[in-house]
Amino acid sequence: KRKARQWFEKAVAEAKAERFVAAAEAFDASYDAIPAAATLFNAAWAYDHGQDWVRATQRYRSYLARYPNDADAAEVETSLVRVEAEVGELRVRVVGGRAPLVLRIGGELTELDGPPLVMLPGLVRVEVADATGQKRIEEVQLRAGQRSTVELTLAVMRPREGEGEGGGEGEGDGIEGPA
Repeated sequence: KRKARQWFEKAVAEAKAERFVAAAEAFDASYDAIPAAATLFNAAWAYDHGQDWVRATQRYRSYLARYPNDADAAEVETSLVRVEAEVGELRVRVVGGRAPLVLRIGGELTELDGPPLVMLPGLVRVEVADATGQKRIEEVQLRAGQRSTVELTLAVMRPREGEGEGGGEGEGDGIEGPA
């Protein structure tokens, strides 16, 4: 409880000094210590005022998912609509290939079946690789307010004669997956 209060006080001081992203990060730390609707609201608000549209969107969505009936929900919904207009959303679907599949979006390892990614507009590099080393790369122009799904198709590779369904030696060579 003491830790949450310390982070909260630091967040308020940062917000008063108009260091909004630093304030939001401190509100996040306070929320992690003791989850409270007002603290999550304050984190979203501070990211919003710091023009960190991606994290503002994430926190506003989190707030509505966790506290849909809270007194501030209507205000949060209005703010969410406004900040969502500043970001894009990207979902990737992969067809074919041999497991395990590795997905990188903008150079970052990403969950294959995870939720759509909230991202700043711009050119985004999407790369998928499978256990055979087969890769597919596509660049996508993501616009503000756009929700886009990219479908990448990898050929379905049949095991070579003498290999079981699990593949042979060297399977996965050259693919860097999550550690």
